[in-house]
Amino acid sequence: RARLWRYGRAATLVAIAVALSAGTIARNAEYGSSLSLYRTVVQRWPTSLSHHILGGALMTAGLHEEAITELRAALPGAPRAHYDLGVELFNAGKLDDAITHLQALVDLWQSPPVAHPFWQAPVRGDVAGARLILGRAFAQQRRWPEASHQFEQVVTMAPEHVEAHQLLAASLFSAGRLEQAAAHYVTYLANRPDDVDALTNFGIALVAAGKNDEAVVQFRRAVEVDPENGRLRRNLANSLFDLRQIDEAAVHADRAASLRPDDPAAIVLLGQVLAVQGELAEASRQFERALQLDPMHEDARRHLDMLRRYTPK
Repeated sequence: RARLWRYGRAATLVAIAVALSAGTIARNAEYGSSLSLYRTVVQRWPTSLSHHILGGALMTAGLHEEAITELRAALPGAPRAHYDLGVELFNAGKLDDAITHLQALVDLWQSPPVAHPFWQAPVRGDVAGARLILGRAFAQQRRWPEASHQFEQVVTMAPEHVEAHQLLAASLFSAGRLEQAAAHYVTYLANRPDDVDALTNFGIALVAAGKNDEAVVQFRRAVEVDPENGRLRRNLANSLFDLRQIDEAAVHADRAASLRPDDPAAIVLLGQVLAVQGELAEASRQFERALQLDPMHEDARRHLDMLRRYTPK
């Protein structure tokens, strides 16, 4: 298993606000902008709905802290404000608070209270969006099972949601569920074939499943997309080396080491390829170079010791 790790939404209820804006010419200055209108509405009619409208307008205007205050004031009377508030809190990095409000929206959709105002009932799109952000929040906290669960729910609700497949694949991959991740990488890459991170992770999942020939296809495609990326070159060289396609592995290992001169792993790989090709002196120099970068690099030390032991003086 250790070998694998070498590879390396704000709803704005404008119709009501527009209706409230009707008045005489004398009031037009007061209502000079939609935002000032919404502020005036809240001052005169401070309802849950008016707070929600103002909160949405503040979100659009980029006044995020004030938006959070207004959206909190909209609750609990305007339940869909949970979504907008959750988005704002997520964007502010307040993940636990965001999770609380987004989960509240999901719970309301699943078990709406009898007194739920009909215009405030969460809709399917709200819930899919809330689950998507919930999953992202859990992922940022490295709570992979919970993140995967939320993305799975989005995929169930909207199988055509490309981003959800990518996020689900990535969370499953991070949780070590590589076989399940691979299936969603297939769906995602059918729509986004040039995503080198997805190609790389898919390739690693294929290596874990013993499908090295298929993994090479993914690593090679990643290099085609970004040929000057040394990490991608290193992954391809690793995979080719495992398949004993030494000559081609040498080309990519050499290029990876050139692109990543401070990467001991790339340099060790080049040394391994050179050793297999019989270039023992040059291989030793590469292992020594890797140890200069990282004196504790176990692979470099082991390979160098082996060469010294079995190479004639």
